[in-house]
Amino acid sequence: MYGPPTPPTHHRPVPTAPTCTPSGAKPGVTLELLHLEYLEQHPDGYRYTQFCEVYRRWLYRRGSRCASLHRAGAKLFR
Repeated sequence: MYGPPTPPTHHRPVPTAPTCTPSGAKPGVTLELLHLEYLEQHPDGYRYTQFCEVYRRWLYRRGSRCASLHRAGAKLFR
């Protein structure tokens, strides 16, 4: 139905840390934009889903967490 399976490829270029920093980048930079820039440099690289998975693993190893610590009732968030 889908044709013969393709052999697994282990030679895809891994996104590097400087290309995977939306939190410290300019406002409006998303993972989708970073993925498009990555694909411009590496057309045979990871697709979006796997790119996000690699990014999340890198972020976890780095120790970055997106946590907002605040006391309840101290501020009003709109």
